[in-house]
Amino acid sequence: MKKRYFAIPVLIGFLAILGLGYWGFKEQQTRKMAEAYVNNNYQRSFYNLADHVQNMEVLLSKSLLVSEKKYDGKVYSDIWQHASAAQENLTQLPVNQSIVGRTSKFLTQVGDYSRMMAAGAGSDTEISSDKWKTLNKLYLQSQELNKDLQTAQSNLMNGHVSIQELAGESGSKMQGQAKRLASSNFQQINQKVQDYPALIYDGPFSDHLEKTKPRGVTGASIGVSEARSKALGYIEQSQKTNLVAQVTDKTKGKIPSYRTEIYPQKDNKNKTVVEVTQQGGHLIWLINTRTVGKSTVSIDAAIKKAQQYLAKHGYKNMMNTYYVREDGSVTINFSYLDKNDIIYYDDLIKVTVALDNGDIIAVDAAGYLMSHYDRKLAPPKVTLAEAKKAVNKNVNIKGGRLAVIPTDSGGEKLTYEFSGVLNKEIYLIYIDSQTGKQEKILKVIGTNNGTLTM
Repeated sequence: MKKRYFAIPVLIGFLAILGLGYWGFKEQQTRKMAEAYVNNNYQRSFYNLADHVQNMEVLLSKSLLVSEKKYDGKVYSDIWQHASAAQENLTQLPVNQSIVGRTSKFLTQVGDYSRMMAAGAGSDTEISSDKWKTLNKLYLQSQELNKDLQTAQSNLMNGHVSIQELAGESGSKMQGQAKRLASSNFQQINQKVQDYPALIYDGPFSDHLEKTKPRGVTGASIGVSEARSKALGYIEQSQKTNLVAQVTDKTKGKIPSYRTEIYPQKDNKNKTVVEVTQQGGHLIWLINTRTVGKSTVSIDAAIKKAQQYLAKHGYKNMMNTYYVREDGSVTINFSYLDKNDIIYYDDLIKVTVALDNGDIIAVDAAGYLMSHYDRKLAPPKVTLAEAKKAVNKNVNIKGGRLAVIPTDSGGEKLTYEFSGVLNKEIYLIYIDSQTGKQEKILKVIGTNNGTLTM
């Protein structure tokens, strides 16, 4: 009997060990399935990235052949969409920002420049030599980027590297190898991408899409039907005549969105493409590439029209900071201005107004949605007068205001912004409001295409 009693706990122990072994096996299987799922998603994002960059390169090459007068803006709006989609997929990869910072910035600038070109389509103004040279530079750079991505994709397909190794994601067993592979893949790609100066129609600080997550997206999730309704709501009343609206895509990325194509029933070539957030239905961007006629609207009237449009759609307290006139349209920068008159450059919205009738033909609110939230800023420890003394005495300073600017480490700082002139050249100088030390200097360069900051 004693032996039987002894056998029972032994049997229970054996079954427990067996159960634990089975549980461990199931856990391992589940973990492997989860890893495979994540790995497949990473691979899909990488293949999509490569595909969109390839399409972007082809379209940029075609843009060099576009006729000089009254050019069709569709090729440029398509470049913009592929550049945006490429960046969306880049953000889904397990890649540290330090590895892909320049690549991400390059995609932002390709998208922004092509959006500007699309907005100027249809006018009688010729594509200038400077514009063509800029497009050619962007094409040559995208050609290099595409070539490197195709090589990396080939290595991935042939099993020479895994997606985690390619991206530089490393576990404890493969950390050294992953760092080496990352260095020979994305880091190498990133180093080849030239650091183009930012066009000032993006404002002095325009790398909003490189942030980690959107802070300005609020509200409940919406479905396809509501997304379609929201998109139609962003179309101006003057354009709402027998419109067809179709949700054509549901995108992922840092700002998950619905993309809607809207056009008159009798003219499906005159499209407006609108992208709204899946959460809350906020406007991310809008573009219409209709032909723009002879300019009759003043810049001041266009700025007022753009400001009214933003206020109507919930983007209030926006201050126009810079604008650039391109052919038959003007693109205006708006940055958020709080009740204390502090300007937030990262909270950026760009609005393009057609100067023939004042229609809003393009909006890009991605910067605002990525950056805007209610900050709790420490009050300045340094006065405006004290900050002014920190600027080199050889610089002729104009004005001075508080501005929140991004830092190289990904944070923000409250600074005093001064516009200064030295040797007939203009600079923007930023002084830390807490320490009184110089934070950043940007040189302002006027060109035929607009104004650059470097």
